[in-house]
Amino acid sequence: MRHADHPDTGQHPARRPAKAPVPGNGPQPGSGSRPGGGSGPDGGSGPGRAVEVPARQTRMTGFLALPPRAPAVVVLAHAGTGAVRDPRYRRVAGALRRAGLGTLLLDLLTEDEGRSPHCVFDVTLLARRLRAATDWLRRETGLPVSYWATDTGAGAALEAAAADDGVRGVVSAGGRPELARPAALARVRAPTLFVVGALDTRLVGPTRLAADWMGCAPRVDVVPDAGHLFAEPGALEHLAERSRAWFTAHLAAPAAPAAVPGGAPRLAAGQEDWQRGDGERDVRAEGAHGIG
Repeated sequence: MRHADHPDTGQHPARRPAKAPVPGNGPQPGSGSRPGGGSGPDGGSGPGRAVEVPARQTRMTGFLALPPRAPAVVVLAHAGTGAVRDPRYRRVAGALRRAGLGTLLLDLLTEDEGRSPHCVFDVTLLARRLRAATDWLRRETGLPVSYWATDTGAGAALEAAAADDGVRGVVSAGGRPELARPAALARVRAPTLFVVGALDTRLVGPTRLAADWMGCAPRVDVVPDAGHLFAEPGALEHLAERSRAWFTAHLAAPAAPAAVPGGAPRLAAGQEDWQRGDGERDVRAEGAHGIG
């Protein structure tokens, strides 16, 4: 399948995306706002508006919300379509906005592309579009950017962060970080948190493997009694709280140290970083180490 943004033609559609709100003054709902009086997609955590983000010849759809005086924006990147409908994205976005952070719920693929497994697993394509969205956000808001992603979008977020030392943080929630290249994982400097359900045994092992390759002291949070979608009682709340705590804790953090030279793994195989910071709760899950 030929992706719409593969050719480097430099041509873009004539129509420009709606102008983003001025940082510090909150978003201004306009004609591009979604139905519902401009309220956020989580059902009332603040105003926001629909946006179209350019990526070569493609326009990505999203929902941008900037609380007053937001210090940073978190891109919640969906490796497909429907970010604003996904309960995980809605709950986490609401928690981040209540903490004063801006959010961009972003569909990295078009409707047609989202129906193609080839596109959904094309981490290079997804990472390229996430970098385009990052450039757009910085131009429009002037704010630092962090990434939150699930599934194959997590691999793309790590690939994008590997090429951009300005990314302030990454959270992979039930993601596929092992789809990022080992060399890219070793280059990531942004503080990184992996949250995975203990019942999601297909991903626990690969997540730990990806963490072993990283040189930025990642943390792995294995949530007991939680599955891939964090649909179990209390699991989604835990995911939202851990995500909020991670991003707010690292907003004022100094620049991350350089990755280990040569792409060598930071830890020996099978080890994890279980360090704890203030207000953080890292959980081991016994017997959930299999790779599906």
